[in-house]
Amino acid sequence: MDPGTEMTTIPAAQAKKLNLPLPQQPIAGAVISPTNLTFRSGLLRARILGTDATEYVFPCFFVGDPAGPIPVDPFGDAVPNLLGLTGVINQLSLTFDGDPSPTAPYGNLIVEKI
Repeated sequence: MDPGTEMTTIPAAQAKKLNLPLPQQPIAGAVISPTNLTFRSGLLRARILGTDATEYVFPCFFVGDPAGPIPVDPFGDAVPNLLGLTGVINQLSLTFDGDPSPTAPYGNLIVEKI
């Protein structure tokens, strides 16, 4: 989860490996800055472990070419999976707990159904 990210993103190549449904074509003429990568606009369906069986649907950009490698940013780092705010904050309450623990050295994200 990145509270500074508006839209959820996942590399299209990774989505393909996970057998997620992908739109066939990228959005014509659109790229994501600063990577200049094309993207496909789609949806992710998710359930939150440890909660009821509610299925959530979030808008998502699938970044890069699904047939290519996982893309990298201008610094050479793999483009990360990011859970953005759009379509999420109207369905879930997210609280950032900055208390470190052995399994979460930077704290925990507490997710609650609204």
